[in-house]
Amino acid sequence: HGDNQDAISRMGGIPLLVGLLGTGGLEVQAMASMALCEVSRAHPDNQSAIAEQGGLSTLVMLLRHASSAASDASSASASAPMPSSAFSCAADEYDSARAASFECIRVETAGALWVLAESNEANKVSIASSGGLAPLAQLLASGGSRGREHATNALAHLTMGNTDNQSQVTSLLVAFLGPG
Repeated sequence: HGDNQDAISRMGGIPLLVGLLGTGGLEVQAMASMALCEVSRAHPDNQSAIAEQGGLSTLVMLLRHASSAASDASSASASAPMPSSAFSCAADEYDSARAASFECIRVETAGALWVLAESNEANKVSIASSGGLAPLAQLLASGGSRGREHATNALAHLTMGNTDNQSQVTSLLVAFLGPG
């Protein structure tokens, strides 16, 4: 695995993968997030290279956008009237597929942020300062099982040894729990 990670980095793959986060379709963005996760797993040099290429802020931006879009799609489908034609059914299927794609992006970006925060203090600070804690907490509160798992691990690694992140995450989670 390490040899492949080194080869991808050496051949210029990291800037290409970071670039794919902002272009292409939803599936491309999800796959680029997953690839960045794998190329940086237990590889501090690649974790730093991804940060240097702007990958952390781009992943956070993508997570925030996907979280907002998934929430909008969920609200729209919950309040939509029953379809009255084949066209409406097709539109509902499209909306469902689109919502699933946004959820996939949320899961994969959370997984990438989890791995990028592992044992990397600079990345922990950068992810938090880019606004990454709130959408991760939101995914923990509203995502599917895999999304909650990735968000839990990302938040755990982002808070390990970082009291500022601990305070922010505590506030976010208390806010999600609501008044007691």
